[in-house]
Amino acid sequence: PSGQPASQGRADLHTQLYEALARLDTPDREAALAKLAARLGRPPRLRSTHRPLDREQLYRLAAHPLVTIGAHTRSHPHLGRIAATRQAAELAGSKADLEAWLGRPVELIAYPHGSTNAATPRLAAEAGFRAGFTTMPRVVPHRLDPLRVPRINIEDQDGDQFAALLRWYRLSA
Repeated sequence: PSGQPASQGRADLHTQLYEALARLDTPDREAALAKLAARLGRPPRLRSTHRPLDREQLYRLAAHPLVTIGAHTRSHPHLGRIAATRQAAELAGSKADLEAWLGRPVELIAYPHGSTNAATPRLAAEAGFRAGFTTMPRVVPHRLDPLRVPRINIEDQDGDQFAALLRWYRLSA
């Protein structure tokens, strides 16, 4: 809108693009991004801070005694927005891939974007996961569905901000 700073216009456009692309399953989203890149005349660039681990990094991380490797799907879709058959393939496929690479069971899944629907926990259980993590910002309740574990997302915060977050969740005096 006119009178709006350029940075706000870019932020609004980013939000609109994100929402439109997030509704698409991975193949359709990748096709739309490729079409957008071609139209802009620029190849897509993956930020170095947002790239997946390579296998050697995965092996080193998995060897650490304080680390448990969990799955996150093969292509990072919003599971709650795609068909159950695609969800099942994403869940089971990522589990199978990691187990083959690591040579041990993978029993945890962090749902991409925290996105689930009514079928997702059942499909995760059928794939062999024993726990699934959402991005619902809640304290873990006493009675817990292990395939819908909420999390409190901790961003880059200073001590005062972290203390305020703990107070808000009533985790500190």
